[in-house]
Amino acid sequence: MEVSPLSVLLLLIVLFQCGQTEEIPKPILRVDPNTTVYTGDTLTLTCDLQISLTGWRFRWYKDSQQLNPLTEYKDTNTLSITASDTETAEYLCIARRGHGGVDYDSHYSAPVKITVEIPKPTLRVDPHTTVYTGDTLTLTCDLQSSVTGWRFRWYKDSQQLNPLTEYKDTNTLSITVSDTGTAEYLCIARRGHGGVDYDSHYSAPVKITVAGKPKPELRSSLKGATLRGSSVTLECVLDQSAGWRFYWTKHTQNPQNEFSTETHSHTISSVSVSDGGQYWCKAGRGDPVNYTPYSDALWVNVTDLDSRGPGSSSLAAGVAVGSSLIILLIILSLVWCCKKNKGGGSLWLTSRNKQNTSQRQNLAGPEDTVSASTPLQSDAPAESSDVTYVAINLKSKKKPKKKQDLGYMPEEKTTADTDQKTIYSELKLNTD
Repeated sequence: MEVSPLSVLLLLIVLFQCGQTEEIPKPILRVDPNTTVYTGDTLTLTCDLQISLTGWRFRWYKDSQQLNPLTEYKDTNTLSITASDTETAEYLCIARRGHGGVDYDSHYSAPVKITVEIPKPTLRVDPHTTVYTGDTLTLTCDLQSSVTGWRFRWYKDSQQLNPLTEYKDTNTLSITVSDTGTAEYLCIARRGHGGVDYDSHYSAPVKITVAGKPKPELRSSLKGATLRGSSVTLECVLDQSAGWRFYWTKHTQNPQNEFSTETHSHTISSVSVSDGGQYWCKAGRGDPVNYTPYSDALWVNVTDLDSRGPGSSSLAAGVAVGSSLIILLIILSLVWCCKKNKGGGSLWLTSRNKQNTSQRQNLAGPEDTVSASTPLQSDAPAESSDVTYVAINLKSKKKPKKKQDLGYMPEEKTTADTDQKTIYSELKLNTD
């Protein structure tokens, strides 16, 4: 059986079409930068057809709806879109190639889910959320978005902070706080694209507490006077010392005479007389520097003698011992005088308020009798009742003559009785 050339040609065409059907390519859809994006973000959809043949054209679909309806197919395999609606949608693509007046389509790519969200910035406060009046703060509206062109706005207690401008091109805002109290701050971002504005969510509110400037307390490591040559440390004490620089001045509160330290202490290793005087301290932080008030003045007294040493105690002890010796010498002198004048006697002390009037009446002779109602003359003030007298009984050493034993006792007084005299002497005791 003969085979005509026409039959052979038709057979070759059928075989060729069958081979093409078995090798239909399937593209891969890639999304850049991420499959989860924010409103206003720009996405790039790439329909990657891994085949060496050229002349392919491409088309994309979102939820089975063609993305670029104005053109049947796009000559390049990339498509840029702006995410505008907050949603999750499925995207896919297909490729087509014409040859010999016949269009050959690829398979559809596997669908890719893209989620579009509204971004929410984070408000950061530098350096602290607890500050003092006069401090400068930096508010940063941090938006995690891959695209640029965002503008920002800040609010304090629902009131716009920068009313003169709708939005600020940069995401930082510097403010100087002046009013004490606690306030809530937040921010928002906006981006325009294709004549449409896309707003972010508001950030979470951040509380900032402003307190009055603290007044430091100046302390010294030594109490009282400072010995020349010794070491003394001055401390400028604040409740929160982190982040502060400390400034010191002497004699006057003059910034031109100040010197500063990184820490809150200043040590004078060897004190000299010129180091004495009044000292003040204050603290400062930030740029520009926000200063606290000066502390109260602290006196540093420099001396060569330690008034707190044992000298003062020795002096007090010496005074006490000297007073006791003086009293003892007075008593011994009185005793010696009595012995010298009368040859003997007895000595005792009696109080002026408790004088025994009977002792005064034992004086021999009416001319020596002291009346009990007559006060003794004294140089002491009349109002003092703590005067002590020394009463001295003088007795003669002559022994009385022995009488003959007549069997009775004569009524006359013996010489020993008549020779006894009592002398009072006023003794002043220094009890100071």
